[in-house]
Amino acid sequence: MAKPGSSKRDESLAGDGTEPPVTAPAVDEAPASDEPADLLAEDLAVDEDLAVEEDAVVDEDAVVDEDAVDEEPGDDTAAADVPEEFEIAEDDQSPQTALFWADAEIDPVEVALPSGVGLTLRHYHVIEDADGDEAEEAVFLAHKGKLHLFKTAEALVEFINSDAPHDLSEIDGWSRVQRLCKPSDVVAAEDDRYELDLVVENLRGEHDAWDPDLLISAGEFARDAAFACELADVLAALAPGSPLDDLDEALRDGGFMARRRLKKMSSEQAAIAWRSVVGKISTAVTWHD
Repeated sequence: MAKPGSSKRDESLAGDGTEPPVTAPAVDEAPASDEPADLLAEDLAVDEDLAVEEDAVVDEDAVVDEDAVDEEPGDDTAAADVPEEFEIAEDDQSPQTALFWADAEIDPVEVALPSGVGLTLRHYHVIEDADGDEAEEAVFLAHKGKLHLFKTAEALVEFINSDAPHDLSEIDGWSRVQRLCKPSDVVAAEDDRYELDLVVENLRGEHDAWDPDLLISAGEFARDAAFACELADVLAALAPGSPLDDLDEALRDGGFMARRRLKKMSSEQAAIAWRSVVGKISTAVTWHD
């Protein structure tokens, strides 16, 4: 992420041959001195020495400034001069990475659970529900009801290049992801980071301290994981009409009546229900170092 110099003023010449020129009084002219000639000579010598020393100091400064201007900054200096707001943080997706995942229709996901923080991949495919309506269903790096979470991007890339079975291997374009994905590409976007480890603590606080973004996003991931891993108890806890679903709807609404509904909800019961959801999801996770 030069000042203009001062101009010289010309001296004016007076006289046209008929009138004597006007001569300005010499401002710097020293008055006559009654001191002996040898003392005057000594003073002149001292003044000359001081002038020489002052010139030397000025010349040294000029040399230093010239070197400083000509010196080309190294990498460290260049990095220090980049404004912080223009630097891409290590946990942010680059434009190239975002395009790679958009083409693949897959998202890296980061999930924080009480047992740790892990990475995985998620894809949404369209299904037709019982009423004939289209809906999106999540598919993860999961297999037989177990969600694979990886503590490092390197471990995730090593896994997808292995022969280990998982549900994403059946989607279109997976072979391209398998071939091209690098650890530096496994970065979750801000909207794909979920902090389930903070939900219970947040709900135990006062109603005014409840964090809608935290709780709504946690509910979205919990539903996705429950569908992908066939967690019937979690699906029931989050089903339409359940207390946690009512909580989710009120948080999304955010209006006056919604806030009144939130005030009537028991923070302790909500915390207990969410603790059960987080616990069941945690038992369905297979961790990879």
